[in-house]
Amino acid sequence: GENAVTRVRQINGATNSKEAAPGTLRNLYGTDNRRNLVHSSDSPENARREIDFYFKPGELLEYNENEWKDK
Repeated sequence: GENAVTRVRQINGATNSKEAAPGTLRNLYGTDNRRNLVHSSDSPENARREIDFYFKPGELLEYNENEWKDK
């Protein structure tokens, strides 16, 4: 979605859990710079590269934001 990379990085918090803002995932559940709970790409281009690296074709589903409304 629009600004998804920026928003996810805000929710995750700083890479170093000890420096992450209160209430972020890394602040709440991470322990340090290496055990920081979650990874997030820093750009849409890197996200595509990382998704292609970690997931095989067919492992991810397409998201239709209107589908949940139909149920």
